[in-house]
Amino acid sequence: MNTLIVGGSFNDDGGKASNYILKFSEEYKKYCRVKLFNGGTFEDLKNILNMDENYAAILWFANV
Repeated sequence: MNTLIVGGSFNDDGGKASNYILKFSEEYKKYCRVKLFNGGTFEDLKNILNMDENYAAILWFANV
């Protein structure tokens, strides 16, 4: 199963990664494939929304 995890802070200054999301994704990877985005810019969020990939689950924890 493919899972997209989006977490951390997103803003115009590059955002900040979340240690909680990092630890969570490391544990989650034991059970399925994970693509992680942990912090970034608003432009990064737009690019994530426009990705042409399919996921069985999307876990959205982004702080915007």
